[in-house]
Amino acid sequence: MAVAIVCFCSCGNTQSKSDEGQQQATDSLAEAERASFRSLDLDGYNLIGHVKECTMKSYDKTGKKNDNFRNLIFTKEGLIEMDEAPYRGKLSFEYGESGKFLGGKDLATEGMRVILKRDSDGRIQSIQRKAATGAESDTQYELKYSYDKEGRLKGIECVYWEASEDIAFTYNKGNAFVATEKSSFSDYEVDAVITKTYTYTELDPYGNWLTREVAAAEEKSVTEMGEETATTTRKNLPVVMEKREIQYW
Repeated sequence: MAVAIVCFCSCGNTQSKSDEGQQQATDSLAEAERASFRSLDLDGYNLIGHVKECTMKSYDKTGKKNDNFRNLIFTKEGLIEMDEAPYRGKLSFEYGESGKFLGGKDLATEGMRVILKRDSDGRIQSIQRKAATGAESDTQYELKYSYDKEGRLKGIECVYWEASEDIAFTYNKGNAFVATEKSSFSDYEVDAVITKTYTYTELDPYGNWLTREVAAAEEKSVTEMGEETATTTRKNLPVVMEKREIQYW
């Protein structure tokens, strides 16, 4: 009887070790797939791996949080499902089984719909936010995207109700991180150019950045009654810290 008990325990341990080995192999495979996953939408948002959600918050050098944030959610197929940011709303995107865009809306503002268009390569070409009724709205806008020869986001042309903004990106050599971001904004009163330079200070195991420092300079001119009344240049705006929390599928 004692021998029988020993044999039973031994078989159980062997099976347990086998199960553990299989689980480790499964986990390793899942981890490899998670790390190697790519999609055009994730590339466009400067993210690596099988990202499910990315939340970015901004702080001053003392650690005080400011109003700038970004919240992104992606489907398991790597398609953008929600994009939330100040002044742009909380944009929600719906897809069919084949990944075809079915429609979208702004979850933060009732009565606003979202239109997503892609280019021939499947990359996001434009995102439009407008009233569902088709009427003109002072909160409507359209974002038009362009890409460089490596497929990275090169620029965004922003067309607002009574203003426009062109955003241009450059990249660090050897990786997909944005090096500089230049924003040229214009409305009937103000023309402003803000240039941001990024320094990356922390990455996660998948290669996505988690923290970066933002140094900025600004040139601004103010016009009243068709005449320029003031021009200011600020070369050293307060340094900002941006931090991201990233969840993976």
